[in-house]
Amino acid sequence: MRSHGTVEGAQAVERVPHVEGLEQSLVTPVLLLLGRPPMGLAVGLITGERTRWRRCAVRRRAFSKGNLVILAGHVVMPAVQLPLFFSGQAVALGAVDVFGPIVLALTALLGWRVYRSCVGTHRCEAPDHLGIEISRPSHCLERTPRS
Repeated sequence: MRSHGTVEGAQAVERVPHVEGLEQSLVTPVLLLLGRPPMGLAVGLITGERTRWRRCAVRRRAFSKGNLVILAGHVVMPAVQLPLFFSGQAVALGAVDVFGPIVLALTALLGWRVYRSCVGTHRCEAPDHLGIEISRPSHCLERTPRS
């Protein structure tokens, strides 16, 4: 006689959990090698400048350095999650899953801070042949002698 709620002879099917950041940790190095850091692509879409930031070597390097920080967060998460999963520590894996988005958000914030510190006060100049005007900030970044 079968009792309700149990299945006789059924085997537990193990499945690999969704590992946060695994996709990014595989795609980001390829994009960095191609000179298109995902952070730069996202900022270009948000600000509407698309890929014009790639013309500036300072910003291109800064986006790459910021993306390396974010990539480190995306590599650390699977490095913590997979051993916990394979050793069967479900409670610890659950705790890592809860704190995972917080860790990834903090690495994104830290990556943005690295980008901003690398750029500093640099302002890109648009080439004259494009016919684009860049408005200068109200405060002058260079020292000029007063007459």
